[in-house]
Amino acid sequence: MTGKAKKTYGQIVFIGAGNMAEALIKGMLGSGKYNKESITVADINEDRLKYFDSQFGVRVEKDNRCAVKDAGLIVLAVKPQVLDDVLKLMADVLPDDALIISIAAGKTTLGIEKLLKPGARVVRVMPNTPALLGKGASAYCAGTYANRSDLDVTAELLSCAGFSVEVAEKLMNAVTALSGSGPAYVFFLAELMQIAGEILGLGEHSVELTLRTIEGAAAMLLESGLSAKELRARVTSKGGTTEAAINKLEETGVRELWVRAIEAAAERAAEMSGDK
Repeated sequence: MTGKAKKTYGQIVFIGAGNMAEALIKGMLGSGKYNKESITVADINEDRLKYFDSQFGVRVEKDNRCAVKDAGLIVLAVKPQVLDDVLKLMADVLPDDALIISIAAGKTTLGIEKLLKPGARVVRVMPNTPALLGKGASAYCAGTYANRSDLDVTAELLSCAGFSVEVAEKLMNAVTALSGSGPAYVFFLAELMQIAGEILGLGEHSVELTLRTIEGAAAMLLESGLSAKELRARVTSKGGTTEAAINKLEETGVRELWVRAIEAAAERAAEMSGDK
């Protein structure tokens, strides 16, 4: 790491060697802002540690307690169901001045703070899977004691894997429902479009046509400066084929159902985080 972040946060330790840790480390090293000597990955899975060693040349460690003892920044990248146990086993050896960034879904900053020493600085992140390609959309929020510098460092780290935005923690369940689960909604749409294409006789061509259509539409949404509603209206000619399809969708109540589906995801996120 270079500049102020390197001087302030020192060794960066990832607890967990899963896909999201891999995405972040790949992006960090590719950005040129971080060096492999400043990154440690800890996990009980020896095969994953061997992979990180060979693929990225970072330091690897099986023992979480040993890994974090000199850490300046710790990224909690384990499954949420084991996070509490992981923290309890290493809480007493965490450096007092270490910044804790959690990417464990559904785990609140308060819940994490309760398992750490008083005054622990915690930032909560909700990433999504396109981060694996450097195209992620993440949101982050500060815990009780995290400061502006901590949030800036978090944003810089997340920028290595895509886009990020700071939100209030009360909005993290909505983030989980919209962008955290969002890729699956797009995959579902692609699945249905491919099925329709096959029914209409396009066969194997339905896959490529669907994927390229979604790719192009996403590019237009990002680059045209127009809203989704405006872009849809421009390709929906009066009495045309697109209008026929949209009308059929509207007849099924898909607009309301789509909103209700994302609301259901937000409600489930609230249940998982203990907000309900």
